[in-house]
Amino acid sequence: MKAKEKTMGRRLMMAGLVLAGGVLGGGIVRAEDPSLVVEEEPAIQAAPLAQAHIERSRELQAQGEIAAAAEELDKALSLSSRLPSAHFNRAELLRSQGDIEGALREYTRAIEALALDQYLR
Repeated sequence: MKAKEKTMGRRLMMAGLVLAGGVLGGGIVRAEDPSLVVEEEPAIQAAPLAQAHIERSRELQAQGEIAAAAEELDKALSLSSRLPSAHFNRAELLRSQGDIEGALREYTRAIEALALDQYLR
């Protein structure tokens, strides 16, 4: 394996681990450290339609309709770019398709959106 691929793989794994407890539940963070717990994403409060697109994307992905699932995530993010769960789900889609660099970008965006929401609280 090339050095660049190893580094990308490690970064991807770390990003996934950081987000796995924090974004999967539609923005609800479950963490051992109580200071890291976020009850809701403010962006989702402001954009319930975006959450509907995220949920629809999950349904489509479960049915194997990856392209349609990605379109739903695009719709959610067009309503609000501060949706950690949408970025995380997009990263997971990209990773499942072998697009490691794209997945890493989306994991990073999810972390940034989650950090911004924490900061704005």
